[in-house]
Amino acid sequence: FFVFSNIMGKLEDMINAISSKTDNPFILQVRDYLVAHPQALDKARAFEQSALPLFPCDAEEHSTEQMEVYKEFCSLVDLQLSEFCTFCGKSEEEVAALMEEQSAKDPMVAGLLQAVLRKMDFANWAASMKEKNAGTLQ
Repeated sequence: FFVFSNIMGKLEDMINAISSKTDNPFILQVRDYLVAHPQALDKARAFEQSALPLFPCDAEEHSTEQMEVYKEFCSLVDLQLSEFCTFCGKSEEEVAALMEEQSAKDPMVAGLLQAVLRKMDFANWAASMKEKNAGTLQ
């Protein structure tokens, strides 16, 4: 659920910047979770770093191996979502409903949610991995 590697760094920066400008309880919970569990982003960054060789920047088609690695990435995200829900004392359904509700009310939450959803799309994730290999993403 928390977005990863390059986008994770951007997400982390985004959450810190947003949380200093808002009293939105959802944003503050995300920030508190990341402060309490910095390894959540570290695990995802390490996973993406290890998968980079599978995403050459000049490849035009996606391989079965890339899709399998993406499924592993999604499993990692699911685990982190579960850990976040436990941290919040809410079910996944309750957190999803809270995200939708807060997204409708707060453009900052909507932007955060859109960043997460983009990362969870295979084509976007694969493109970001290729960009990292090309050196265009930090």
